[in-house]
Order: sequence, then C-alpha cells, then structure tokens
Amino acid sequence: MYEDYAGGRVPTIRGWEGTLTVQGNEIVFAPAQESKKRPLRVAIEHGEDFVEYWRGLLACCRSRTTETASPMDLAYHVQTALQMGMLGWTQGKVARFDPAAERIVL
Repeated sequence: MYEDYAGGRVPTIRGWEGTLTVQGNEIVFAPAQESKKRPLRVAIEHGEDFVEYWRGLLACCRSRTTETASPMDLAYHVQTALQMGMLGWTQGKVARFDPAAERIVL
C-alpha cells in the first residue's frame, strides 16, 4: 500500500503532543510520552474519488446545506497541520501553533 510514498515509508506527521500515521484504513494518533492525550484510531471512511468529491460539493452548494463530506473544523485542523509541516520543512525550522492567536509561528 505504501509503495507509492517516498522509499515505501509510511506517511507520518510528528508533533509536540504525538505522531499521526496511516495504518491500513485508519489514521492512528500515538501520544508522545510527555503528553496527557490518549491514543486514537480514526477510520478512513472514504477513498480519494475527486469526481465524487466535486459532485458532492456542487450538490451541497445547490441545496444550500452546510453538511459536507468533510466538516469544516476537521478541514481547518488538517490544513493547519499540513501547512505547519510544509513551512517547517521549507524554512528549516520547527513550526508551532499559537492557539490564542490562531497562527503558525516559526
């Protein structure tokens, strides 16, 4: 399954509170030793189907509903983590999130 990734490695996002990895059809959170957070496994319910994604999005717009395939608060958190990873990598620094200011700090 992971042959498509760099060197066959499992996709991993490491943070101060723990690590996210993809295992089979689940996203797995493993807390850091110092963290008070609990381990968590979240099922990946949908695969990547961009045609169906756009159909659903357009249907959502037409019906003027707020129920999308991906909740906005989930998208906010995922995109923040991805941007932190990319900024840290491109700038060669550690990216942190300031929750009070809702901004990424390098």
